[in-house]
Amino acid sequence: MLINSIYCYRESNRMNVSLGKVWEDYVFQQVGSGQFNNASEVVRDALRLQQERLLKLEMLRHEVQLGVNSIARGNVVRTTGAGVIARAKAARASK
Repeated sequence: MLINSIYCYRESNRMNVSLGKVWEDYVFQQVGSGQFNNASEVVRDALRLQQERLLKLEMLRHEVQLGVNSIARGNVVRTTGAGVIARAKAARASK
C-alpha cells in the first residue's frame, strides 16, 4: 500500500504533502499498529508533538534570555554545582 500524498481539508483549501517512501512506510506502520485509525491521525499527532517541542524551545530561549539580561545587570551569585542543585531542589519543593 503506497501513499503518494496526504490530503487535509480546511474549508475549501486542500493541502497536498509528499512524504517520501521512508515516511510513507512509517505512517503505515503506525496505522497498522492500531494506535491510529488513518494516516491523517499520524500526521496530526506528529505536528502536535512538533508544535509542543517548538513551544518548549521558545520558552527555554526566553528563560535563557532572562538569565543573560540578569547577568548583564550584575545579578550574579557565586556558587558551586552542588549549590545550584540544592537551590533547584529547594525551589521545586516549595512549589
